[in-house]
Amino acid sequence: MGRIYDKRVLYTSLCLSVSLLAADAKILPDTRGEKVPDVPSFPITYKGESLKCYPVSYDNNTFYERKIEYRCLKKEIPFTYSPIDGISSDGEATGQDETRRLVNEVKNKKNVGTIYTVYIPERFAYVPWRAKHYVLRQLKHGFFQKHLSWLLPAKLYLSARPQLSNTSDDRQMTLRDGGSRGGFFYYYQFDGGLELTLQHEAKINWSDISSFVNVSNNSESTRRLQYISLRKDDSSLLAGKYWSPYYDIAGTTDKFMAYGGDSSGTYNAGGDGGASGTGRSNRSLQLFFDKLGDFSTRLQLQATHHPNDDVNSDYSYGAAGNIIYKGWGNTRVGVSVAYGKFHEITTEMRAIGIEGNDLSYIAGISYKWGDLLANAVISYTRNHMNDDQGIYFDGVGAELYLRYDFSKSIRFACGGNWLTPRDSSYMGQYSMKRSIFSLQYTFGGKTFDDLVYAEISIPKGHLANGDAMNPSIAVGMRYRFNLW
Repeated sequence: MGRIYDKRVLYTSLCLSVSLLAADAKILPDTRGEKVPDVPSFPITYKGESLKCYPVSYDNNTFYERKIEYRCLKKEIPFTYSPIDGISSDGEATGQDETRRLVNEVKNKKNVGTIYTVYIPERFAYVPWRAKHYVLRQLKHGFFQKHLSWLLPAKLYLSARPQLSNTSDDRQMTLRDGGSRGGFFYYYQFDGGLELTLQHEAKINWSDISSFVNVSNNSESTRRLQYISLRKDDSSLLAGKYWSPYYDIAGTTDKFMAYGGDSSGTYNAGGDGGASGTGRSNRSLQLFFDKLGDFSTRLQLQATHHPNDDVNSDYSYGAAGNIIYKGWGNTRVGVSVAYGKFHEITTEMRAIGIEGNDLSYIAGISYKWGDLLANAVISYTRNHMNDDQGIYFDGVGAELYLRYDFSKSIRFACGGNWLTPRDSSYMGQYSMKRSIFSLQYTFGGKTFDDLVYAEISIPKGHLANGDAMNPSIAVGMRYRFNLW
């Protein structure tokens, strides 16, 4: 108890007093770390099928009595339930972590025909005949518990993210889309151990669902990710549009619900960092080595490709790489460099502040101590970031993300983004000094895929003309549908 109290004091000193949240966190029991319930499995016969019901997990989403989740399937097929440690439960998987999570979810799918998910009060679960009677009654009146495990080793998913928010230049709260996306993910492992992965993920435009297949390279494309990957043991080769090596570092602080991620150099010039190779890289070829002792590394090459819309000279090529050290227990450190070589530096580019090739450096550290997570990055960019008027500058940026889980359901996060020009030729007054506070409540599977949140951004920087930025607030929801 002393360690838990010390951690709460530490986090509170970093993020303001949140004692009221700690009190609310005791409404539901915290069963993190509990194993599969130690209750009997039992056979049933339903609609002519011989099934066996296996306990999976505790369900605390009730007011008065805890229930146990069971899966009932063909009894001759062994069933194991393997949650994705450190990824699914965290709910903040981005970049490579999200890909690993999807791979594990596909691996967990078996061709077992019909599966039924049922919930049994804990007091019934210890007596098989009572549990069996309760299950049959629930199946008879609860058709919605039925689902199928498909033949294809694939997933079709959708994350709906409605949001009510304002912006720094508009104080009126407006219903917006908070980054809804959907995708198709395919994974297959050959007999020799070679693993094939395909993924297409796109933004969802609710007024034009057909835009999901808009995969052009122009600024109106809805494509987020589109790649093919081959992996053998601890090495992989990937081609297409995918998260860059630079994002492996920058992504550790890109975890807020509505704000943040603006000063690390990941998303430059109002885009997704695809052209510059710092975000979701366009037309990339990547080579990844996962285990080189306590290190991992990823290399990226981009052939000739188009730049951001405001630049009129193509990139001759782009290159990026990183190295991450994972040998310090709960601490990870890493560095990355991304470089983009322009065909030429045109007069028009000089007029908007681009005086050389695109270059970005970043270093980051991530530390996890129980329920506390602390991530920080610092970056230096040249001819990469621009202000609100579209003028580029060399700058130093930093981001901080601090998070504490008060319970299985309630999470508080805070941090900030800072970006300062370090360019003697830059004449504007632009600077970013933003503090961010976020409160989140997860429901359903308690994975923070399905949640409601409130987040506020308090800026103290200035626009290029010297005007102050206004605070922003967002209230939103995220809900993940596993369609296949």
